[in-house]
Parts: sequence; C-alpha cells; structure tokens
Amino acid sequence: MTDRGPDRAAGRTDSDAAAEQLVRVGSVRELLDEGRRIVTTVGDHEILTLAVRGDIYAVANICTHGTIWLDIGDVHPDTLEIQCPFHAGRFSLTTGEATKLPCRIPLQTYDVVVRGDEVLVQVPADTDRPTRL
Repeated sequence: MTDRGPDRAAGRTDSDAAAEQLVRVGSVRELLDEGRRIVTTVGDHEILTLAVRGDIYAVANICTHGTIWLDIGDVHPDTLEIQCPFHAGRFSLTTGEATKLPCRIPLQTYDVVVRGDEVLVQVPADTDRPTRL
C-alpha cells in the first residue's frame, strides 16, 4: 500500500502542512477488503476515496466536464483511471489529469495518509468538518 502523505522530499514545507488538515474518511478494511468507494464532504470539497490494485486514492468526486458524480463511474485498474458515467471521459487517479475527451480540466487530487487501519485525506485547513455520505 502506498502512503502518499506529506513529504518534505517532494518540496513540501511546514507552512504547507499547516495550511492543510487530515480528515478521516474510512478504514483500510472498508476500502481494500470490502472494495467500497467512500464519498466524504468537507466544506465545499466532495472527495471520493477508493482503492485500486492495493493503493488508495482520493480525488474530487465531481467530473470537471459534466458535473456528475464519479463514484458511480467505472474504474480502469490497468491505467489507474476513473471514467465519468455521463460522457465516458477519463481522469488519472494518480495525477487528476484528464486523459480522455471530452474531459479537459483535471480533477483535484488529495494526499492520502494511512495510519494503522485509518485512512486520512489532506484537505485545506480552513474547510469545515467532514460529513460522510
């Protein structure tokens, strides 16, 4: 399992970390063993957290092209992409890049931190408390 949490080697500073908060979205068991997709709303961030091929990813849940929920879209494990169920555009789960038209605007991605069985996602610190859908 990959821990894509804060990393100074990746150019992150203490002030970057202070501007973000870790929010618990679920458990490793729920995501890996049960294969669930978890949608959490934190302020104006609707975040989709899911596991693909043993790694956990967190991305914005709303397609940037058609304003539809991605949690009901197909996941392509071979390319680590999620497909919008409306127009079949795709996004990279690792970078958020729009990889198939008609999608052009990338998705926001969120760093994932795993602590024991807890899965946490980093969101801006000024966001409200999380609501799990």
